Amino acid sequence: MLIPARNFINYSVSGITSTNNYFYGTGDRFTSNGVDYNTLAAFQSGTGYEAGSVWYSSPTAPTGTFTITPDTLPANGGTVMLHWTSSGAASASLSYTTGTNDTVISVNLSDSLSVHVSATTTFELTLTAPLGSTVLTAHVVVGTASTEYSLAQNYPNPFNAGTTIGFALPNVEVVSLKVYDLLGREIATLVDGMQTSGVHLIQWTPKGIASGVYRYRLKAGSFSKTRRLVIVR
Repeated sequence: MLIPARNFINYSVSGITSTNNYFYGTGDRFTSNGVDYNTLAAFQSGTGYEAGSVWYSSPTAPTGTFTITPDTLPANGGTVMLHWTSSGAASASLSYTTGTNDTVISVNLSDSLSVHVSATTTFELTLTAPLGSTVLTAHVVVGTASTEYSLAQNYPNPFNAGTTIGFALPNVEVVSLKVYDLLGREIATLVDGMQTSGVHLIQWTPKGIASGVYRYRLKAGSFSKTRRLVIVR
């Protein structure tokens, strides 16, 4: 027998919890009124629950990853890239303090953000769901890193829409950062000119470039380094 449509916040079945528009069950499938449901569509059709509700498989706090690149900077500070993902969260916020300024912003559930810091800073990512929340931290230390020539692996990799390439310079240098295909043909020029000392993060959003393996090369003074990146369409 089908259950008449009703406001989901008032819907109650043994083993099922509802909080506003969020449904929590005890597993990936459950039984209601003698009917076994194993998909969200089947549950909605069979019970007439509110169409805007969200089905979670268990009433647990959300999980995620939170990374910072680089995690050490020289005394003059620099730009870091924050990258995070989440699972089971309904909302996310990022908070940090720079000097006397406290910053709290709402962010996407999975995203990246570049932030300039001049002092040691702790970033907190709060993932929130109706039945719990999780706080993840990322820490950058300023004033302990000795800057040397380096070219970091791009992140994320493989990637689709965009990626970030980091490099470091001990001195002011004329820098060339270019992307090549495996036949050695130049695909893109990301940097071509004078750059200050310290850590640099370059964001690249390739357009009209096919899936495949490519090389990116940094040249600065007598320093040269090449790494691979992968585009997945």
